[in-house]
Amino acid sequence: MSKILSLIKNDNVEWKKLGEVCDIIRGVRVTKKDLIVNGIYPVVSGGTGYMGFIDKYNREENTITIAQYGTAGYVNWQKNKFWANDVCFCVYPKNNINNRYLYYFLTNKQSYLYEISNKTAVPYSISKEKILSIKIPIPSLEVQSEIVRILDNFTELTAELTAELTAELTARKKQYEYYRNELLNFKNPSKFVKSLLGNGGGGVEYNQMGKICIINTGSKPNNIFINGKYKYINGGTRESGYLDEFNNDANAITTPSRGQGGIGFVGYQSEKFWLGALCYGIRAKNHKELSIKYLYFYLLTSNQIILLKQEGGTPAVNLTDLEKILIPIPPIDVQEKIVKILDKFDTLVNDISEGLPKEISLRTKQYEYYRDKLLNFSKT
Repeated sequence: MSKILSLIKNDNVEWKKLGEVCDIIRGVRVTKKDLIVNGIYPVVSGGTGYMGFIDKYNREENTITIAQYGTAGYVNWQKNKFWANDVCFCVYPKNNINNRYLYYFLTNKQSYLYEISNKTAVPYSISKEKILSIKIPIPSLEVQSEIVRILDNFTELTAELTAELTAELTARKKQYEYYRNELLNFKNPSKFVKSLLGNGGGGVEYNQMGKICIINTGSKPNNIFINGKYKYINGGTRESGYLDEFNNDANAITTPSRGQGGIGFVGYQSEKFWLGALCYGIRAKNHKELSIKYLYFYLLTSNQIILLKQEGGTPAVNLTDLEKILIPIPPIDVQEKIVKILDKFDTLVNDISEGLPKEISLRTKQYEYYRDKLLNFSKT
C-alpha cells in the first residue's frame, strides 16, 4: 500500500470535469408489458436492482450505470450485457481513463451524488449536467491500473468473506434444526433420546397446552417509543417499539393472535416486556413439571400454530384452538437436558448471525477507507 501511495504522491495528476473525459448516454424506454419472465438480459432502470428481464440488450458488459430517477445517483457496475432503460444513465470514459478507475471514483462520490439529486421531484432525479460538472483527478494510466488492482482485490476478498460466513451460518442453522427436530421427536425417538428418557424411551406424557399453560393476551400501551427500557411485543415477528414500563415478567413465550405476516411466529422473551393486545403470552402453570424454554423449542419445531390460522379478513388464531395443541411432556430433568443442548446451538447460531453483519461492516469500512485513501488526490 505504501508503494502505491508513494506513486500517487509523485504522480502528475490532472483535474478535469467529468464532461471533459467521459460521455453519459441515457437508455431506451421499455415498460412492464415488455418484460419476459424467463428473459435473458436484465433491465437496469431507476432502482438498485433489476426492473425485470427481456430477450434483447442495448448495452455491453463492463458498463457503469447511474440511476437517473428513483434511487437517483445510485452507481453500479454491470458486468454482463443488459438493457438500459430510459431512466438509466450509462457512463463511458474517453481516452486516458480506465473504465474501472472511473467506476471506483464514482462510487467514492456516492453520497455526493445522492446530495445533488433533485429531492423536490417525485420520484427523485439527477441531471446529467450536474454529474458531468464533477471534477475527477486523473493520474497516469499506470497509477489508475494499480488503484484498480488493489480495489478489485479488496472487493473480491470482501465478497469471499461474506460468502464463507453466510455458508457457515447456513450450515450451523441446518445442524441446529436437525438436532432440535431429533431431540423433540418422541414418536420415533433416536437412540440418544431413548438414552435420555431411559426405560426404553418411555415416560413421555401428552397434554393440551391449555391445561399446562396460562395463555393470555396483553393490552395496548398509552405511549410507544422508538427507544425505551422494555420491548413492546405485539402482532409482528419483532418488537413493535419500546416502553418505560412492562406488564409481563421475563421468560415467556409469545405468538401473535392476529395480524398480517406474524401468525405462526414463536418468540421467547428472556427479559421483562410489554405484551400487546394482538399477541398471546404463554407461561407454564407448574415449573416443576414444564420448562417454558422446552415448550418454546417444541413449538419452533412444530407447525401446529400456523395450521390454526383463520383465513378471511385479518388472519388470526383463536385462543380455544391454541389451548388444544397437544404437547409431549417428558420428565422435567429430560426437558432441562434438551434445553441445555439446544441453548448451546442457539447461542452458536446467534453469535454467528450477529457476528456476520459486524464482520462484513468492518470489511466494508476497511475497503471504503482504502478506496478514499487511494482516490484522495490533492488539488494543486
